[in-house]
Amino acid sequence: VSYVYPSTILKGENSRSSLISVTVTKGSGRWKEGGGKAIHLAPNTHSKILSKSISAEGGVSVYRGLVRIIRGAKNSSSSVQCDSLILDDESKAYTYPHIQIDESTASISHEASTGRLSEDILFYLQSRGFTENESRSLVVLGFLEDMLSNLPFEYAVILRKIIQLEFSRVGGIG
Repeated sequence: VSYVYPSTILKGENSRSSLISVTVTKGSGRWKEGGGKAIHLAPNTHSKILSKSISAEGGVSVYRGLVRIIRGAKNSSSSVQCDSLILDDESKAYTYPHIQIDESTASISHEASTGRLSEDILFYLQSRGFTENESRSLVVLGFLEDMLSNLPFEYAVILRKIIQLEFSRVGGIG
């Protein structure tokens, strides 16, 4: 079991924050929680939370998030996006957003999606000449691409390698 919950407190006017988290859970009995917290205390603040999770071999991924905009934090905004990819029938993903808005001029959006790796997609890619391992690799890295493109190049390269190493044992990437 692991739990990662980065937080930002936006105290200065026009403050901005961006939290990006990736949770990879592999193995029965493994439970990993990720997410983020943004507390807006000043006017014209903006936060963005992007969370991606991948579950395999019976693993469970959980997103927990909190966005709080206090009274007086006029024209503040927040966007939250939580995406989960489940690679088998035993794995699970849960999303628990918590939003507290005490300012009528504030704006917030929350999106959550969960998808399962489809045998149809694997079949389609294999019919185009990719092996099963290459097909799984394309799906997983494609799932992460919008997040990876927002990271500095050096971080994106390292994260791709970590994902490849993590899933090479299940025949997914490598």
